[in-house]
Amino acid sequence: MLFHNEDELIRKIQDGDQESFRPLYHHYITPLYRFIWSKVNHKEEAEDLTSQTFLKAYQAIDNFRFEAKFQSWLFTIARYTINDYWRVKYAQGVEISFEDYLAQELP
Repeated sequence: MLFHNEDELIRKIQDGDQESFRPLYHHYITPLYRFIWSKVNHKEEAEDLTSQTFLKAYQAIDNFRFEAKFQSWLFTIARYTINDYWRVKYAQGVEISFEDYLAQELP
C-alpha cells in the first residue's frame, strides 16, 4: 500500500483536504480500470466509466462511514456505474454481442 492509513486519508478528505484523495486515486486506478474494462470490453468506455466512478466516489466521500473497506465501497460505486452504462445501452437499442452480455454484471 502506498500510504500508511487509508482511513486517516479518508478522514482528511472528509475534513476538506482535497489533496489526500490523490494517493487513493493512484493506488486504485489500475485495479478499478481493469475491473471496469472486464465488464465493458471497450478501452474508451472503460476509461470514461473509471473517471465517472472516481468522481462519484470523491463527491460522496462524506457518506463513507468506515463500515466496509474503501476498496469495497469504491468497487460498489463502479458496479452501479457499469449497470447504469448497460441500462442506457439497452434503452438506446444498441446491439450488444453475446460475449458483452455475459461479461456484464446485472443488478
